[in-house]
Amino acid sequence: MCVAVLLGFGGVAWAGFNSQEVDSSNSFSAATLQLKAGTPDGSSCYSTGAGSGGTVAANVATCSGDPLPAGELSSSSASSATTSLTSVGSTGASSGSVSSAGCGVEAVTDSSSSGGDTGLVYGGVSFGTSFASPANSSFTSSAISFDGNSGSYVGTISSFTGPQTFSIVAWVNTTSSNGGSIVGFTDQQANGATNFDRLVWVDPTGRVVFGVSTSYNNQEVRSSAVVNDGTWHLVVATLSSSGMFLYVDNHSAVSNPYATSAGNYTGYWHLGWSPHSNWTYAPYDDYLNGSLAEVAILGTALSSSNVSTLYNASSASAYASTIASFSPTAYWKLSDTGITPYTGTIPALGSGSTTLADATGGGNTGYAQGAVTLGASGPMGGRAITLGGASGSYVETTTSYSNPGPLTELIWFQAPTSGAAGSLMGFTNLQTNATPSSWDRQLWIDPSGHIIYGIYPNSVQEVTSPGTYADGSWHFVAASYGPGGEQLFVDGTRVAMNSSATSAQNYSGYWHLGYSNATSGWSDPPSSNDWKGSLAQAAVIPTQLSASQIATLYTAGTSSAFRSDVLALSPTAYWPLDDSSTSLACTRVLVEVQTTVGTTTTCVYPAAAGACPTTPPTSAPLSSLGTSTMAAPGGSGLSLLVKMILSASSPAGVLGLHVLPGLDLAVTRSSWSAGLAYPSASVEL
Repeated sequence: MCVAVLLGFGGVAWAGFNSQEVDSSNSFSAATLQLKAGTPDGSSCYSTGAGSGGTVAANVATCSGDPLPAGELSSSSASSATTSLTSVGSTGASSGSVSSAGCGVEAVTDSSSSGGDTGLVYGGVSFGTSFASPANSSFTSSAISFDGNSGSYVGTISSFTGPQTFSIVAWVNTTSSNGGSIVGFTDQQANGATNFDRLVWVDPTGRVVFGVSTSYNNQEVRSSAVVNDGTWHLVVATLSSSGMFLYVDNHSAVSNPYATSAGNYTGYWHLGWSPHSNWTYAPYDDYLNGSLAEVAILGTALSSSNVSTLYNASSASAYASTIASFSPTAYWKLSDTGITPYTGTIPALGSGSTTLADATGGGNTGYAQGAVTLGASGPMGGRAITLGGASGSYVETTTSYSNPGPLTELIWFQAPTSGAAGSLMGFTNLQTNATPSSWDRQLWIDPSGHIIYGIYPNSVQEVTSPGTYADGSWHFVAASYGPGGEQLFVDGTRVAMNSSATSAQNYSGYWHLGYSNATSGWSDPPSSNDWKGSLAQAAVIPTQLSASQIATLYTAGTSSAFRSDVLALSPTAYWPLDDSSTSLACTRVLVEVQTTVGTTTTCVYPAAAGACPTTPPTSAPLSSLGTSTMAAPGGSGLSLLVKMILSASSPAGVLGLHVLPGLDLAVTRSSWSAGLAYPSASVEL
């Protein structure tokens, strides 16, 4: 991927790192970076240096390479690369920044009418393989290839109830003498399984095998045709009340009329992998070393004439139209490029329904205990959590704070019309809901539906709303203390105030949502320490907000606007509570950018003096990455280290991440400057 050089005016020039794809799998090598800067008078300068991808001399053509490492980033490892820059006419780096970043998992698109069954690429998969039908040379497209190594496959995001009537359609090209899977159905999203059938594979002799698991044993049919000859072959496997049928190309089917059902379980489709233990004609290798194209899952059993129509398709569009006429439940053309990553949620790879993210990036994760339901309908079009009110059902946080204040506590709540008395939010010296020795900064609803805020500056201080709010509607509460006293706002309006209470109890403790020790020591306690109802958008702001600031929050209108407004207030912790039991593909990737000039090392991101920490702090997740700029020391040469790492809590199955960082460095000499910008290109880690 080349970056055009744009010439500026007044002696200013802009230049770019030049990176070049080194193979068709969208993988880059860690190699030399080169500065190419043009000036208004037409002169140019180039960098020199060596990297693992090769060496370049001064004033020569642009070099290839990329500062980021090649190879896959697993859930327990870091990946990094270092490259040195020395430029003719450069006296050193004056600043550096991480301007933007994004990431994802390589994906293959579902082209069926639902379009919802994206396939995730787990590594060792390359895009852009040439496909041409052996029956009609005008039918051409592109395909994906698998390297046959462990972990090289595609798995679907969505789960399905195992169909009892179906067709599996795929084009395959292989020369392997070990065999390998074409398509399979298992009860796990990643490459593990307890239940598995609806399998189509190539055995070690090159023949195709189709297997289903009936209520009494495994049933298989095996082709006489051999497909491991390095040419493309159409494979179609069907199951219905008429039995099992297996077609290869335009040959007559092999069949088993006695097998009319398959395993009864919910599972995921996989391309290029499936397990084969206890099957008669099992391959030597569960992973395919070969290529696949035009894979589809149909909810009907194709006939021999249907198969013949597919095999003799005159073009890619004609083939796609025929597949569409069968109303596929999933259709992967496999003509993807791998450039656009999937960045959405991955249900089966979620870290679990107990994790509630701290949107500040500060790492004060909330953990749901007991009966906490995620994904409820929330205020402003967002999501929320729902608590049943039972003891032990609440959210506890991970970070301890020493005597937080002045502060403002924010939370949205929806209280039922009965049984709503309980705690919305509180601070105690214990992380759990065990009986604490210190507790205050408590928000609760009393048995009559009033909202109460209590602090304890060596005496009980409470403010109470005159109105009641156990009405089934969403309401916004902001409770604060500080120089302006103890204040309580509901739905953007101040409803109670105690000007004499300007501080709270001095101790270290943890925040809780849906629980506090409010039944003990307060003059107007709730009937329960635990909350029954829904909560959303909880935050702690380290200042006492003004009435206008709180009104702005209340009138945000949308959950995304509210989020932006809260983050602009620099909260010490912020739980949107819009989590689900799914995991975003990129939420737990961390980035480090480190510069070294001469003997001086500086951590550019996360900004810090000296070298970046061996383990990146929780303040540097990719999901909260923003522009971070700091001065770098002067010198004649710059060494740049870029490191990507998955946190220890990352889902184990998240592999094949793409990382797209925007890195900007400025270098100066005399009256002109050249900016180095690494473009946001897809990089396979």
